[in-house]
Amino acid sequence: MNVLQAKQVEEHLGLPLGKGRVRTSDWSKPLDEEQKTYAADDAYAGFMLYHCMNAMRVGMDPVPPLPRLADTYIPMRTWPYCSIQLEPSENGVTTTAYQFYMELNRRLEEKKAETMELVSLARDMETARKKFPLRRFETNLEI
Repeated sequence: MNVLQAKQVEEHLGLPLGKGRVRTSDWSKPLDEEQKTYAADDAYAGFMLYHCMNAMRVGMDPVPPLPRLADTYIPMRTWPYCSIQLEPSENGVTTTAYQFYMELNRRLEEKKAETMELVSLARDMETARKKFPLRRFETNLEI
């Protein structure tokens, strides 16, 4: 297990992973109970971390595709942004996590610009309303 996984487990699951001397013990011999427990804890932590992070992924809008399994990666010319490849979209296009989030960011910036335009228009309308208030006219028309 690398240190990053231990930090992620602690952050997302709220549980510390043991980091004792067992990590650097001799794993080439038959495993003792402490080593077996450490290995099982490591595997279980990874399993639970996956489910925790997948729940966060599913809660996103839009929901990003799952990552591809590493042995199914296809060659892509995305360097220097080589990142995790995602499962193909419904139209069969394969993308990377970097490309997905860059596109998402572009869309968010467009929405932000649209919102700012609407805010500016609303302010202009409010200014015009104050400058030229509507007056009610009374009529004596009988219907």
